[in-house]
Amino acid sequence: MNDFKNIIKKWFDDNADYSHRLNYNLNKDSIVIDLGGYKGWFTEQINNKFGCKIFCFEPVEQYAALIKDKFINFKNILVFPMAISIKNGKDVMSVDGDASSMHIKTDNMIEINCITLDKIMLDYNINQIDLIKINIEGEEYALLEYMVKNKLIKKCINIQIQFHKIKDYETKYKYIKEQLEKTHHLTYNYPFVFENWEKN
Repeated sequence: MNDFKNIIKKWFDDNADYSHRLNYNLNKDSIVIDLGGYKGWFTEQINNKFGCKIFCFEPVEQYAALIKDKFINFKNILVFPMAISIKNGKDVMSVDGDASSMHIKTDNMIEINCITLDKIMLDYNINQIDLIKINIEGEEYALLEYMVKNKLIKKCINIQIQFHKIKDYETKYKYIKEQLEKTHHLTYNYPFVFENWEKN
């Protein structure tokens, strides 16, 4: 626990939300995908800095509605009330603010809509993703394994991820790290806060 407290302290000491998470070579033609939009902070910051094309996914409808209202006048931002997942269809998740998750069972469960990343890329004719931010409360392992299997990793220039401690996370992370190292390299790493992988 003390190690994680030190990591959190370093994150804030480094002002990493701004010094790292927004430090990319993007422009108005870049494609950014925000997974786990919540209330739209990351989408807003990226839009303010770069004005690029942003696809924001938030499966909890009440949060997705907030994001849609916030960016209603921005044609470069598309908000989807659904989750990028390993399947197309329905699933369930708990609602608990920015800790809403498909990996926790609570009394506040909702049904959500899911779509795969490759289907979105096909539907919107996306051949390359300049930055994909993944903060999806434990589902990142399954999604990244899917992206590796379907060669979607190679189409992402930067992958910004917050990993979470779920069942068997050590084994899952080891596999994903080994796969990412074949095509990408770490540009920063604050374990279980955020890390970024850039394509070689």
